[in-house]
Amino acid sequence: MRAFFISIAAVVTVLTAQVTPAEAASGTLTGKMANDNWLLGTSWSCTTKNVTAGKPARSGHATVTFDVAPGNVLHDRVSSTNFLLDEYSGFNSPSKAYWDVQADSTGSHTYATSADGNTYAGQFWDGNSNSKTTFTYAKASSNELTVHQVSPGQTFDADCTR
Repeated sequence: MRAFFISIAAVVTVLTAQVTPAEAASGTLTGKMANDNWLLGTSWSCTTKNVTAGKPARSGHATVTFDVAPGNVLHDRVSSTNFLLDEYSGFNSPSKAYWDVQADSTGSHTYATSADGNTYAGQFWDGNSNSKTTFTYAKASSNELTVHQVSPGQTFDADCTR
């Protein structure tokens, strides 16, 4: 497990190293990341549903805030009564790929890449095993975001509004 954490840190370091000082200091996203500026500002209220094989479906509520991190990176923090999650998303010009890294207060973490910045595929570690995962972010309207994530034996959906 430790090696996986090191590899995520190394990947994030490499991917964000291609940044100018102006990009690091900006309060808005630029270039390929500019499409995500609509997420910034007021916090989002999300209704969530988690279905895990062999367990009853769980519904919940979370609050999400988005801001710009150094390196022209979108950062969000998800808060609920059961967990906290931090997520960083960016674009790597040399590889022409979007990347996404997530870690939560349960010890689970994800690293994924995307060609379009909406649909990602990568690896998910839940504390017991490493598995493939896919997730999609969709702009339903200027004030609604949906998230759909599928990992072996688990599906997560969120509908977020502000």
